[in-house]
Amino acid sequence: MMFNKRYPIDEFLKYSEKKFTSEYESDENQRFLNYIENRIRYELIGMINTLDRKGDIIFEVRKKGSLSALNKILKEMKRSGGVGEIRLQEIVKDFIGCRIICIDESALISTFKALLQYEELTILDSGFELYSAPFRKYENRESRYMRMVTKLGLKEDNGKPADETKYTNYESLHCYLNFTRAERTWLGSSDKLLNFRATSRENRYIAEAQTLEQLYGEMSEEQRGLIVGFPIECQLRTTLEHLWSSEEHRFVYEKIKSGLISESDPKVGLLRNAFAALKYHYSAIDDLRDVIRNISGKTVEEYSYYYTGANKDISKVRAVYFDTEDKALRLVQEAGELYQSLIGKDGASVDEDMRKIYNKIYEAYVQIKRPFGEGEGGKT
Repeated sequence: MMFNKRYPIDEFLKYSEKKFTSEYESDENQRFLNYIENRIRYELIGMINTLDRKGDIIFEVRKKGSLSALNKILKEMKRSGGVGEIRLQEIVKDFIGCRIICIDESALISTFKALLQYEELTILDSGFELYSAPFRKYENRESRYMRMVTKLGLKEDNGKPADETKYTNYESLHCYLNFTRAERTWLGSSDKLLNFRATSRENRYIAEAQTLEQLYGEMSEEQRGLIVGFPIECQLRTTLEHLWSSEEHRFVYEKIKSGLISESDPKVGLLRNAFAALKYHYSAIDDLRDVIRNISGKTVEEYSYYYTGANKDISKVRAVYFDTEDKALRLVQEAGELYQSLIGKDGASVDEDMRKIYNKIYEAYVQIKRPFGEGEGGKT
């Protein structure tokens, strides 16, 4: 099987597409990749179900096709200098990839916290990155992405994500996952027949387990030995980040890469400027949605998740969205409390009180968007 071999880079660079495709699409190779693909899908279904946020989180899993895999391997081999021997999964870590799309940042953080504690998966230190747009550095230190970098809950043995500026304005949290064990504990579900009284979601979960058992049973011991160390790319995005990146990929990146538009074409600059403006507007929309969610008065319990294993106790770690002393949060909370006090109240003072609520929310918005390095009296 391809993933158990060490390839001399200089020899592999001479591989033809036909030879690579024959190896990559062999039954043995695909059986292994199918197991990894189905296993990560199974784990994500189980993990996301524990969050009880139906509709807030969706995910995609994909396996690289042979041509895409070959192009990526050749690109990384040339970048490495073309000498030595390597395993393919050492230089290309996204033969299998998953993308988790969250309705907002609170859902993203809840999902990531659960991912950190999920006992079937571990996050690799290598390739752990938070991509952000250039304009983020002009925001104050309490901006969404600075808060994520400094406050995101992490295992004690995990480094914080590298905060990398993408001048394309692409934004996403990237990491690579490993399974913590080769064989899944099936918890007795996979030996049951599908139950017509069960929900469709339960039946799907059972069917996924049965597929995994079959794939695992068909693999050799050599293949099973590669499961734990095999990397899986994971991307976490908000809905608006995903919408932006999907459209930018389609209308800019793919057109340039395919040669439909050259870099010198005036359209390129126009498109990139348009997508930069779109990204900035999307980020402002997300900021306002955050304000709305804070006003709604949700409690900590509503953002909680189920702990899934004592072997990854990170109780000392805190993922705080706002600092406890954050002025913007305090203003929003005060506005929410004032609003709650008005429910059911009659009289002419209501309009004036509502104006007070608006003023607090607006001042909170100003605090959130205040450029880095500016105090209340201006630049410092």
